[in-house]
Amino acid sequence: NRALAGQAKFVLGGTDQAMYDASRMQVYSIQNPSWLSEAFYPYNPPKSNYWSTALTGVWISGEEESTNFIYNFSGSNNVSMQTLALLDEGSEGLGAPLSLNAYKWLVKQVNGTRASNATVQAIMAQGSSGYNGASQDWYTVPCNSTGSRPTLVYELDGRQNYTIPESDYIIRLESAATPVCYLNVNVWKYGRTSSGDSKVLLLGGAFLKRLYVQLDFENLSFGLAPLKKH
Repeated sequence: NRALAGQAKFVLGGTDQAMYDASRMQVYSIQNPSWLSEAFYPYNPPKSNYWSTALTGVWISGEEESTNFIYNFSGSNNVSMQTLALLDEGSEGLGAPLSLNAYKWLVKQVNGTRASNATVQAIMAQGSSGYNGASQDWYTVPCNSTGSRPTLVYELDGRQNYTIPESDYIIRLESAATPVCYLNVNVWKYGRTSSGDSKVLLLGGAFLKRLYVQLDFENLSFGLAPLKKH
């Protein structure tokens, strides 16, 4: 939580409106289709209690080009299905969420270099990336930011856009003797498709760090609002 100098605040039974602007709170009804439990944890009976909603847009927006990586797929009986965004602040949700296709496109835009095995081990040891990320490729980039790298944009339920700036997806490797930075991106293995798209993106630390999150168990909804700057 940026407003608390990196610390988090947990409120039961209400919200702390001193930390956010209530007029900017966007509330989303949760959507838990049966295929989501099958993708996440194939329990029987299914576990349908995820804080998820429709993901209607994912853009990697640069100075000259903006590309949308949203993916709609067909379920049983060829019924069109909507990609979902799922709140996950746990270890699997660390990093900026992207599909494999979007990740590859971002790597090209920032001229990423494939990380060595030693660098990957250091990334895992640092703890700023989810353990799920061990199954994906990692890339390093120069640490001297030019401010021209793409912004990641996410649209929820066709109503509101949220952004992840380069400062939140490019992370410095603390153990390196010389400056090394890497792309802290999460390509969630359970949400992938064989074509490189994603059925589900996990909105975790990189996405939520600038937002106030309201979880409403009674109305089965969640709300997001920008944190106030203190």
